[in-house]
Amino acid sequence: MNITEIDVDSYATRVAFVAASELYALLSEGEGSDFMPACADEVALQQLVENTGAFIIAHGVEKGETVWLWLQQDRRATRTPWAAVPEEQRFALDLFAITLRDLRQRLAIRQIEAEQRASLPPPNPAPAIEDTIFEPVGSLGEMEPWAAEAAASMARFDREQAAERELQRKAEIAAQEAAEAAEREAAKPARAAKLSAGKAAPKPQPKDQPKDLPKVPNRQKPRGKAPASG
Repeated sequence: MNITEIDVDSYATRVAFVAASELYALLSEGEGSDFMPACADEVALQQLVENTGAFIIAHGVEKGETVWLWLQQDRRATRTPWAAVPEEQRFALDLFAITLRDLRQRLAIRQIEAEQRASLPPPNPAPAIEDTIFEPVGSLGEMEPWAAEAAASMARFDREQAAERELQRKAEIAAQEAAEAAEREAAKPARAAKLSAGKAAPKPQPKDQPKDLPKVPNRQKPRGKAPASG
């Protein structure tokens, strides 16, 4: 259904009543429509809901207590004060008033916007191509053969340049690694000389001597006087 064809007040009232009934049924586990005063039949209930919605719209009601007092106005002898109303019923009446007010406002705005759009003149149709200075062409992405060839050549050139840069990068890396390896090799003799200069010369070890040496007998002097020399 087109939004411009609906009755905003009636539509908002019915939606608000359904929302409040669903909430009351969830909270009380009873019949959803029981948050409203008891009616003789469905027709009477429908009429009561429409009248209540008209009251809420006409007076800008925002609280369920105001709705309840209006519903009790014809029951002077059996009026129930708001404080004695069950909590789930008060909650449903609050939701009924708030939902009806907000939904009616939003629907009215959307309906006015839709009516304004519908009142605008239709857009002018596009002129035939033969009535313009432009020639029929293909899609924007379609290129002439020479343009396609030029684009392909540029793509090939870009790929070749990228491959050349990659080879140069690898050559530079290899040259750098070779230079570093040469520096490490050149540093090895100097490090070895430094280590040998700082190390003390080993002391000579004495040769092994035989443990048991042969005994030499003592030379004895001749006894008596020595002969006189002539």
